[in-house]
Amino acid sequence: MSVKRTFSPFHTTFLVGYTTFMMHLEEIPPGQPQRPTPAAHPPQLLETLCLLHRVPQRVEQHRVRMAAALAAMNAPSRRALSALDGPLVELLHDAPPPTADRERLRLVYDGVGHYTWTLHPYTPRPVRTLRLLAADHLDYAHKWADRRVLDACFAARAGADDVLLVRHGRLTDTTIANVALWDGHHWCTPAEPLLRGTHRAHLLERDLIVERDLTPADLARCLRLRLFNAMLAWGEIDLPISAVLL
Repeated sequence: MSVKRTFSPFHTTFLVGYTTFMMHLEEIPPGQPQRPTPAAHPPQLLETLCLLHRVPQRVEQHRVRMAAALAAMNAPSRRALSALDGPLVELLHDAPPPTADRERLRLVYDGVGHYTWTLHPYTPRPVRTLRLLAADHLDYAHKWADRRVLDACFAARAGADDVLLVRHGRLTDTTIANVALWDGHHWCTPAEPLLRGTHRAHLLERDLIVERDLTPADLARCLRLRLFNAMLAWGEIDLPISAVLL
């Protein structure tokens, strides 16, 4: 299902209802772009929201991230309100009844007033192993819809299910999720992730994870690793450290 609209006005009723998201490392294949390729049209941003029983999760964290991304594009931050409320209001009126308890709302938007959204049932992709991959020049501070640079990293996983990206000697994220390591006392998440996820923000606000500067050497001092993102529940992907491949 795909719908395209101009921005809807800020929807107060809806907002109130839903506001109560160096070791032996391989290098990125040469010649891969490190930022989304400029285009004639405005660059597009992406948000992925989890809907449980058709209720959007962590809406305020998504709104904050969207406002920051739009500010980086010199677009009015108020558009983050319309860019998110518009699809959610439309979804309540236009979407057919859910066919799964957990659904993925994929929202693509820009800084000039356009968006599209799609809605699909969600099933997590199995992840059992991660390949360490150096990506010093990777820049994905904002959630761009153009994921070619991440796709290039994923293609270098060399038989693993995904990659654990390392920038300037520090652990960051996989291509789809933030990470946290269990050191026996705390769940520690990289202080400088590739992307500051909305679920990550939610967990930090509730003191369920703590920020740390983490290097590949820290893997040997930790016991387990968790992956989490807007769609994945906390603890849904929990792996032994041996799942990280050099």
